[in-house]
Amino acid sequence: MSFSASAIPTIYTAQPQQAIAQTTTAATPKPTSSNAFLTYENNSTLGINIQYPSNWEKDSYDNKVAFFAPSLDNPKIIPVSLFVDVDNLPFQITDVDDYISHYINHLRTHAGISEPIGVSSTSLAGNLAHNFTAFAKIGQDFYHATDIIMLSGIKKYEITYYIAEAAKSSSYLPTIQKMIDSFEIQDIVNHMFEHVEPTVSQCSDNLQAIINLDCLSMMFQR
Repeated sequence: MSFSASAIPTIYTAQPQQAIAQTTTAATPKPTSSNAFLTYENNSTLGINIQYPSNWEKDSYDNKVAFFAPSLDNPKIIPVSLFVDVDNLPFQITDVDDYISHYINHLRTHAGISEPIGVSSTSLAGNLAHNFTAFAKIGQDFYHATDIIMLSGIKKYEITYYIAEAAKSSSYLPTIQKMIDSFEIQDIVNHMFEHVEPTVSQCSDNLQAIINLDCLSMMFQR
């Protein structure tokens, strides 16, 4: 079984680097002592709910929503960013082990990804999911990257978060876990992401021909 570009997870895309560029030119929220959480709800396109800290910045676009922790001493480094991505796959994944194997092989093709790449089972919104961890170099900075993927029919629900090596990860992990635990999937009629029958090229046995690696390598360009 081969997978199209839309079927491959997006743990290592240009998102964090683009976010840094946007955040440094905009007003950055300041750290506060408040433990208050807000609820992001999107039933029209994503069909999800998730809680996030009130002093984190939120940005939504296409089929994603992103949350950014307040900058610390270096405004060019976002200490923590968390992305939620909902996609329709071109076909239903029936061999999850094969899917995971392909994903790990993709990570290993990039110089910015450091071994070891960890894989474990977890849950997301009460469903079986898979957790991927690795180190990622974004520009000149290093991040602990974690990707949680849950497949349901032709839908892929994905939560990806990056913790800057310069940040104290232990102080952010409880907040991240609370966000993940709060994640809920709603029943919606999705008009944005309609299922499209796979083409011959999408279902080809030539894996290199159907996977666009350019989007994965963009984040490593300064």
